[in-house]
Amino acid sequence: MHRTTLWISTVALASALGAFQVYAQSGDALPIATESGPVSVISGGVDLDEADRMKRASGRYPLRVVFSVPGGSYAVPDEFKLMRDGSEMVSIPAAGPWLLIDLPPGKYTLQARVEDRVFDRTVTVDRSGSTVYWQVPDGIGGS
Repeated sequence: MHRTTLWISTVALASALGAFQVYAQSGDALPIATESGPVSVISGGVDLDEADRMKRASGRYPLRVVFSVPGGSYAVPDEFKLMRDGSEMVSIPAAGPWLLIDLPPGKYTLQARVEDRVFDRTVTVDRSGSTVYWQVPDGIGGS
C-alpha cells in the first residue's frame, strides 16, 4: 500500500512539474518590473509577441505609456523618468516602447530623453487609470 501511494505521489509531482514547464515556456510572462518605493514599472514590447502580452496585461496597471514615432512605428527612448513634485521616482534606460506602471493616484511628470533632447509630459492618474500615447521625434540628429 505504501509503494502505491509513493508511486501516485511521484506521478502527480511529475505531472505538476511538466505543466509548470509548459506554462513557463508558453511565453505569457511579462518582463521583470523595476521597483522604486510605491512605483513598479514594466518596460517592454519591442517584439510583436511581447507587445501583445503587454497590451493584454495593460488593464491591470493605472498608467500605461506607449512610445511611437510619426507614422506609428514603436519607439524606444534612451531614458524614461517618472517624477512627482519635482522628485525623480524611477528612471528606466532604453524604455519601452510599452511601459506598464503601477503607482498611486496623483499628478506626475513623465520625461523621455531621445538622443540629446528631453521631452516632458504631465499626467494625472486617477483610480480609473490613464493611457499616454506619446509620439517622439524620429531622426533627431540627422539619423
